[in-house]
Amino acid sequence: MVRDTIVFGGLVLCFALALTSLLTIAYGLAKRRPRWRGGIVLLCPVLAPWWALREGMQVRAVCFLVGVFGYALLLSAEIFS
Repeated sequence: MVRDTIVFGGLVLCFALALTSLLTIAYGLAKRRPRWRGGIVLLCPVLAPWWALREGMQVRAVCFLVGVFGYALLLSAEIFS
């Protein structure tokens, strides 16, 4: 019961981190040229860390990757337990 609560809390935090990072990456890309990348990142989030790293947004890219991989890890721990 306690384990489920901890995993659920971790899932919520990782999802919030990934979503917030994605939105900040999209905003940052929309402010730089070419501006269309900000919208494309919302449709295809896989490109977010790549373009963020190329534009010098290392912290945002790392936060996005930590959120996504943390979410995947916790979700697999919940499914396979």
